[in-house]
Amino acid sequence: MYEMLTAGGLILTMLGASVTFYGVYSSKDAAGHVAVARIASDDEDDWKSSPLARAIRKASVCAMWGLGMICVGTVLQLLPVVSSLMAE
Repeated sequence: MYEMLTAGGLILTMLGASVTFYGVYSSKDAAGHVAVARIASDDEDDWKSSPLARAIRKASVCAMWGLGMICVGTVLQLLPVVSSLMAE
């Protein structure tokens, strides 16, 4: 019984990390479009290399790695629980 609750909780943790990743992920193009007004420059490379665009992208990449580690850790915790459930 407790193993089922643990497995369900770990699956929800993994799902929540995935949804959060999807919400914070930003590509270079999207970061550039958010960071700079269109009237600032016609060259998109200028937008993508602005300090704000780089900061948005860095936060996005850090979030991606952090949430990926949460997912991997959750899977590692889930494996023994699932194997004990399957053994019963």
